[in-house]
Amino acid sequence: MQVQAKDYIREIQIRLIVQPVIERLLSRFGSVAVIEARARQLLMERGKIPRYIGGNLINLLVQLQVDLRGSDFSDLVVQPDFSR
Repeated sequence: MQVQAKDYIREIQIRLIVQPVIERLLSRFGSVAVIEARARQLLMERGKIPRYIGGNLINLLVQLQVDLRGSDFSDLVVQPDFSR
């Protein structure tokens, strides 16, 4: 999701991209709790995942309405993927 995009662009991105991804993840993993656990595990492997994935995972958790209070992402480098 583009953070600096207008609200209606973000809403379209959520509807056309994020929601289908969430539906597939729920179909595969069965619950938000399992998805959250796997996402947090990936976020802990900061040096092993591409930098843009951290932002994607956080956006996914936000859309799943996961409570991120108390989470520390201060050392997570969030960088867009300009390789496309």
